[in-house]
Amino acid sequence: MSSAKVREACLDDLDALSTLFKAHIEEQARWNPLFQLNPEFSFIAFVRNHIMSGSQMILLAHDNGEIIGFVRLNIQKGESLLEFRESGGDRLFRRLSPGAALRKILAWLKAFIKKIDSLPRMSQPMVIGYIADIFIVPDHRKQGVGQLLLSHGIDWLRRQDVEWIYLQVQAENQAGIKFWQKNQFKPSNLFMIRKP
Repeated sequence: MSSAKVREACLDDLDALSTLFKAHIEEQARWNPLFQLNPEFSFIAFVRNHIMSGSQMILLAHDNGEIIGFVRLNIQKGESLLEFRESGGDRLFRRLSPGAALRKILAWLKAFIKKIDSLPRMSQPMVIGYIADIFIVPDHRKQGVGQLLLSHGIDWLRRQDVEWIYLQVQAENQAGIKFWQKNQFKPSNLFMIRKP
């Protein structure tokens, strides 16, 4: 068992956290053939934006002054996850640059706001928690650090009054799937891919 402690990330953690986040993304990319990391991507800017965001939280696990893992959490308010997925929102960000995505979102929002008052909703609005990422330095895995981060993350999400918590895990990540199932997560959606 690890003697790790958990705390909120702060701007002083940018360098160490950016390094860990890059390692996490590189690990995920090995499992996902659709993921091609942009060499111009700034992990420091990405992490800074998430630390400063009001609807997101990054919790760190640290041991003897060393950051050994993190969990990144989001709060999604409004429509249900079903309606967001059905609208294609999850696909939008994968194909566009951040600036183009923002312009597209703003145009879509303007049109949507005009219609929203007259349209009945498909489902009831809810507050959903999303476990966007969790990563433990390989040398510190299988020592309870992931469980510690998850427990703190779920506590934070509860305080945000979420109704459900969801996450995504790569199908090839069998250790991850077992971890989530052990923590009472169950499959909900199945995304499938193929080459043309």
